[in-house]
Amino acid sequence: MIELYLKNEEQYNIMENEYIYYCKTCANSLDEHFYFLIKGYIPDPRIINRDECICCHTPFNQLKKTNIQGSDYSIIGKISTDPDFFEAMMQLKEEDIIEYQSRMAQFRAQVEGQKSAKAEEKSALKCPKCGSTNIATGARGVNHFWGFIGASKTVNRCGKCGYTWNPRG
Repeated sequence: MIELYLKNEEQYNIMENEYIYYCKTCANSLDEHFYFLIKGYIPDPRIINRDECICCHTPFNQLKKTNIQGSDYSIIGKISTDPDFFEAMMQLKEEDIIEYQSRMAQFRAQVEGQKSAKAEEKSALKCPKCGSTNIATGARGVNHFWGFIGASKTVNRCGKCGYTWNPRG
């Protein structure tokens, strides 16, 4: 199951093996907020019991079935939302399936790399005051007023703004 969102944030779930359809009306529309990843290309509306385009209500018999399935559509859409790129990928799949599969494997690896980078960035320690990731962790140190009391407690110190805070845990 793949989650797809319209540009207006409305969510649809599609099966990985469902084919993607082309809607000429959506492709020619000037409305930039009401389409999926790639303008003019939509999941099969019959999976949500509709016999028309999910976006513009064009009758199903006027939609053109593509040779790309939902799983590949979601990967291609994360690489590029350019309809010409999507059309080139459809043509490549038709003409050279081995090259198509090779490119899709590269795209999947690229998307996984992007996910990993985002997860790393999310889990990185950041200063609660300025958001910097330039953080040093160490002992609090000796204080003129308190002397050695609490000097061995661990604290985080921001290298950008100097803010000091106690680590969680």
